[in-house]
Amino acid sequence: MLFFIITITIVILDRFSKSMAVKKLNDKTVYFMKQKIQLFVIENRGVAFSLLTGKVKMIIKVSLILLLAMIIYLILLIQNEGQSLLKMGISFMIGGGFSNLVDRILYEGVIDYIYINFKKCPVFNFADIFILIGSLMILISALI
Repeated sequence: MLFFIITITIVILDRFSKSMAVKKLNDKTVYFMKQKIQLFVIENRGVAFSLLTGKVKMIIKVSLILLLAMIIYLILLIQNEGQSLLKMGISFMIGGGFSNLVDRILYEGVIDYIYINFKKCPVFNFADIFILIGSLMILISALI
């Protein structure tokens, strides 16, 4: 149950942050740390680094399949004790992936709004952060 609460919390946090970004940043850019961090809204119609731009229906289908597979795997894992880091990582990825999927269904793209001005870093959102952290948790759990 804990892992599904974590997933739902991530979805709520990301949905709220995207809503606030759209509402408050409306055609504005906000700068932090001498312009190293910038907040502005863009719509990414692809996946990471704008790959597969314009392939929204395919991205939605693949996302649904991957999310379903992760949910089933998490349900199977929860039945056994241990592997908390793996379970947490999968929960993070489901939460981030689901929230981005909602964007794709509603807007045919994902709302991104955080930019770190460093070595061609892409614009991203909280869901992307949780997907990255979840991936790292899964990797670490495989190594320990």
